[in-house]
Amino acid sequence: MDEMDEFVFRKPLFGKDVEIVLYDIDEELALEAAEKAYAEGVRLSRIFNFYDDKSELSLLNKERSRQMPDEFMRLLDIAKEFYILTDGRYDVSEKFSSRGRRD
Repeated sequence: MDEMDEFVFRKPLFGKDVEIVLYDIDEELALEAAEKAYAEGVRLSRIFNFYDDKSELSLLNKERSRQMPDEFMRLLDIAKEFYILTDGRYDVSEKFSSRGRRD
């Protein structure tokens, strides 16, 4: 079996390194696709990153009242659906402990 060519794109995002790996694709096309995917991650980080003091989520937590982007509100609606479907076991309003589990 022939080995596939591997393209690896690695950059920091959400406080960690993210890695985008693509196989059997032209390197120029792979770089373009990885950069677009990374740019989308950066955009989402500006809204949802709890650990970034400038993100929309952090500003909401700080100010307690704020006009939020439509995308944030749609995600909250989805989270509410999961709360109902899981009988409250999935609850985005609860804080995580240092072990990554809910308190």
